[in-house]
Amino acid sequence: MAAPISALAVVRKGVRAALNTNVTIGGNDVPILVNVKSGQAFPYIVIGGAAEEPHSVFSTGGVGSDVTINVEVWTRDSAEHSFNYGDSDDVISQIRQNLDHQTLTLGSGTFCGCHFVEVTFPEEQDDGITLRQITQYRIWVAGLGDPI
Repeated sequence: MAAPISALAVVRKGVRAALNTNVTIGGNDVPILVNVKSGQAFPYIVIGGAAEEPHSVFSTGGVGSDVTINVEVWTRDSAEHSFNYGDSDDVISQIRQNLDHQTLTLGSGTFCGCHFVEVTFPEEQDDGITLRQITQYRIWVAGLGDPI
């Protein structure tokens, strides 16, 4: 039996590739980050938490992975409590256009589907001017070997 293979890294790379240079504000690309450094300019996207479960792949009769992944949007307003949610909503809309029911390019495995699950209301951070909004997707992958 082959060693268990996680689809998380493959899915993260596929999500990054789908969003890279396809999400913009004011004609500028919104960066997609893994590690956010102090002083990072806003807005930016973080491919956040993910969970993986095995699932049946009916089209191939095999077993694959069902990955739930969060894509976080971080924005900032210039004045405390005067949020214009436009940037956050615009970025969320572009993410959805590039992921929901779209085909992701994976470095390995077989892409089986990507579906929007939910989006949170923008959450104001402690500084009073930063917002975090999370959108969640389920992505199915097969052909990586035995899933974890």
